[in-house]
Amino acid sequence: MINQYILKKQYNFDTQNPKYENLTEETKKYLKKVTKNNNLNIEQTILNQYNDLLRNIYHKLSPEIEYKESMILPPRYGLIAGLILRYILGDQSITKDFIFTTYQAIEERNRSIFAHGINSISKKNCERLKFVLEEMISKIDIDEKLKSHVFNQKSIYNLVKLLKNVL
Repeated sequence: MINQYILKKQYNFDTQNPKYENLTEETKKYLKKVTKNNNLNIEQTILNQYNDLLRNIYHKLSPEIEYKESMILPPRYGLIAGLILRYILGDQSITKDFIFTTYQAIEERNRSIFAHGINSISKKNCERLKFVLEEMISKIDIDEKLKSHVFNQKSIYNLVKLLKNVL
């Protein structure tokens, strides 16, 4: 939710109904600058960088598996896709290493009993998940409106506190 809010607020990007032409003018200028392309096709530029980042992630995790490039951008943006997009759009709080670490932690979580799998989670994996959660929380640069709607709710505060203590 926080990632979606940041993309909407800072980049005018709706993660549930992506329209790249609606990105802010500042973001479009940034993409032109970093790609050094005045004939910018926004979607193709983002798709190329998106594939490059995912290829790097897959290569780090499983070098023996060949990454198959996507021909289209995601129809909806979840956590990882949203982080990748924020990186591409120039969000200075998102690094390639952070995307990789988050991707790895989410994959481990998804295979564990915490989510969709049946595997227990090791102490090492638990520590990695804790690191990702703490990094995400520390990277949140949002306005007071979101903070009042999300972080001031007692249940969310207690959940974050519990996760920090448990992990």
